[in-house]
Amino acid sequence: MARKSTSRYERTRTSRSRLERNNPDGQIAERALALPDPPPLAPESPRVAQGRHIREALIRAAIEVIGEQGIAAARVQVIARRAGVGYGTFYNYFSSKMALIEDVLTQIYQEIHDSWYRVPRDLEPIERLRRGLDQGLETNQRYRFILVALSEAVNLSQSLSQLRDAQWERDVRDLEKLVRSYEKEGYEHPGDPYLLAMALTCMSDGVIERWLDGGAVIKREAMVDTLVAVIQSVLLHRASR
Repeated sequence: MARKSTSRYERTRTSRSRLERNNPDGQIAERALALPDPPPLAPESPRVAQGRHIREALIRAAIEVIGEQGIAAARVQVIARRAGVGYGTFYNYFSSKMALIEDVLTQIYQEIHDSWYRVPRDLEPIERLRRGLDQGLETNQRYRFILVALSEAVNLSQSLSQLRDAQWERDVRDLEKLVRSYEKEGYEHPGDPYLLAMALTCMSDGVIERWLDGGAVIKREAMVDTLVAVIQSVLLHRASR
């Protein structure tokens, strides 16, 4: 997905300065880890559960229809019918097609993000990296058609662009945490962890976007091997003693 690097740089630099000023030594994260587990949630009422199921059905239907027809051609009536609900029911859950698309984009971005980091911590760093990349690429591949369609819509909608930029910033922050965790394990790397995370995120996003645009004809295993080799060459060097 094409990104407006200049404006994003200004926003991310500002947010980074604010974060470092308010959290100089990672104290917020440490305090968060020390907090007790929240109490269990009360069970859903049948009405709430039904509403959640309908909303999820509409999102799944939108993913299918947009992937098949594109953003512009995807009609609310078709999406509602695919979800098994009436046209009027759609508007009980979403104010417009664009509101639904925002939820679709949020859900897909969340799933892709989670797939990168849903890796056992007891694995060796290189195997963790390989496992996360493979899972992330598999999720991108599964949503290939809708990601290509959404990439066009993102450039036409300010709200979708802001949503994408927020997700991109979260990806950078989480990769920065990974870089710092490698530091604690005795690995060294060049430069500032945040800027390094930004560069690696831009690189991997660009490679994956071209892979998807090209029909994902290159085998996923080859993509994983290449990205692992590049990231390993930058991040996973044992610190000299």
